[in-house]
Amino acid sequence: MTQPQPGDHWTEGASSRRTAPRPTGWKTIRAEVLARDGHQCTWIEDGERCAEEGTDADHIGAPDDHSTGNLRTLCGYHHRKRTALQANQARGPLPSRQRPAPRHPGLIETSSVTGQDSTTPSSPHQRRRPNPSRPAHPGTPDDPPPF
Repeated sequence: MTQPQPGDHWTEGASSRRTAPRPTGWKTIRAEVLARDGHQCTWIEDGERCAEEGTDADHIGAPDDHSTGNLRTLCGYHHRKRTALQANQARGPLPSRQRPAPRHPGLIETSSVTGQDSTTPSSPHQRRRPNPSRPAHPGTPDDPPPF
């Protein structure tokens, strides 16, 4: 590895989104990685290496490890693709964009613990609403329904 030269520090633009600063001597490190990889993108897809010119030095592992063993050459397209994949992985799954299905107002749900519907009174002090099609007090089957 060659020694960093004066003025060899890479300065970031105002629109840079880097999370870690580049080290002193970055231009020299980058040039060594590009030369080592023959200035060709090292991205392999479907068993074939990309044939585009390599312009970017990409960190394979930790972003703060700037050793040449942790860097590889990528073309701009594959560097953006890799960065997007890493960002999506770090963000995690996105929330659903669909609203949950509304519950039917007359739905009787069954409790998985008791096996009883959730409208069944759990104590004798709770009462159900009276059903107008049934008599308030059970009578004989010949009793007419109340009007």
